Amino acid sequence: MKKLSIVVIPLLIISIIINVFLYQENQAYELYLSEQLRNTISPLSSSILRNEEILREIVAREKITATQVEDLNNNYYNIAKSYQTILHTGIKTKKIPPHYISNRPTLIFADELPNYFRSFVEESSVEIISHQFNHEEYKEILKVANLHFQLAELIDDKIVGAKTDGMTSEYWSYPHYNNAVSKTYWIELLSEMETIAINFQLY
Repeated sequence: MKKLSIVVIPLLIISIIINVFLYQENQAYELYLSEQLRNTISPLSSSILRNEEILREIVAREKITATQVEDLNNNYYNIAKSYQTILHTGIKTKKIPPHYISNRPTLIFADELPNYFRSFVEESSVEIISHQFNHEEYKEILKVANLHFQLAELIDDKIVGAKTDGMTSEYWSYPHYNNAVSKTYWIELLSEMETIAINFQLY
């Protein structure tokens, strides 16, 4: 019995040490992913809100400028990139199934719109400074804009401290966003973005 104890106790201690180490390693990885999520939701939110601001101006003036097209497209690039990063984090943490990555409406939305907007200010490789919409074009722009306004409303509703020029200190200090991978708000955000973007159809 004494000999058995000599063998079992050290093994038990080693097992405890290994489990503590693995737990700490897992906690450190979760903290890293949580920080990555917060840093990625920031440009996603700000880019959506910036494009809302630009689109409201376009709708009000019924025309689009080359500068606005460039700004819109830069923001859509940030939206797509941030969305993909969040999506991959969900897959890494097994909160989102791998097959979910295919044909995401939000990515299609963010990928197709740059060419759509660019078509108004590029003609035979000649850049046009601004383009006044005809009746049909304006109807189409309104559809695109209203869809984007829903995304901006979602950000306002779901993300505390989101602004067009970045996130306020409230966002970075908000307790609910700590250890984000253990929360569901970012998964709900992706899901609701998909619900909005699924209605996107240019033609």
